[in-house]
Amino acid sequence: MSENKNIDTTGNEEVQNNEDSSKDIRINVEDSAVEQPSLPHSQNNYGNIEEEKCEKKNITEDVKNTLENTRIIIVSFYEKTLEKTYAIIKKVKEVCLKAYSFLMSKISKKQEETSNV
Repeated sequence: MSENKNIDTTGNEEVQNNEDSSKDIRINVEDSAVEQPSLPHSQNNYGNIEEEKCEKKNITEDVKNTLENTRIIIVSFYEKTLEKTYAIIKKVKEVCLKAYSFLMSKISKKQEETSNV
């Protein structure tokens, strides 16, 4: 069973079966008109252009505000982290100084004991 498939330039498709030429299948492909939404600037209505600019300006302001708020949060977090890190370093320094003084006192006692003997 062989089939011939011919497509003409109008978009009509014909499928013919050589065994049974009485059964022709025709499919019409028509361009469907899809209505495109019109953009505000494509209309000759300058009020819509102004509204669009205003909306863009509001969005830009919102983005700027969001970025500023994010920056404030990050800086605040960074400052708190630095404060906590500094506090930890200060505690470690205190512990190290106490350990150093303790060890120095032990060494002094050992030196005294060895010098007395």
